Amino acid sequence: MKKRDVRAQRKRIDALFERWVRPIGLAWWGFRFHYYTKRKRFKRNDKREALMITYADWRYRSVEIDINTPAMRDQSDEDLDTYFVHELMHVFLNEMRSNDDRVNHEERVATTLADAFVWIRDIGGKDNMEEKEKPKKKELSTHEKILKGLEELYAQIEKKKKSVKGKK
Repeated sequence: MKKRDVRAQRKRIDALFERWVRPIGLAWWGFRFHYYTKRKRFKRNDKREALMITYADWRYRSVEIDINTPAMRDQSDEDLDTYFVHELMHVFLNEMRSNDDRVNHEERVATTLADAFVWIRDIGGKDNMEEKEKPKKKELSTHEKILKGLEELYAQIEKKKKSVKGKK
């Protein structure tokens, strides 16, 4: 892999870092990214290949993320966004890990949380608005935004249930 290709992938990660780390409350953590050009270290026991591997040390709020740079080239920006958020969810979940049996549970929860955060961001509107374009109303806290998003999701589910019952 050429140096310019690695630089291009680093820019994608830098943009995701700026987009996600502060809004989800990880700005006080120290992050280090390691970009690898060989895929071998990312092979898993199930013969699949990891895109990123996150090592979080909750005791010191430090995070290291190993990145499979060649595999990134195959990912759309949308998919890479979700994968990056998935890795950030490991930062929140890692301290629950006490043995290898819990790793699979952590993976599922990280995936679910990543999907939820991406969904909430998407329903929240444009994330690239200039400060002057933002509405002047009182800003909701992150917690309030999550609750509002979940309430909207619940309302949509209830609406679907009613429409399905009406068709029977």
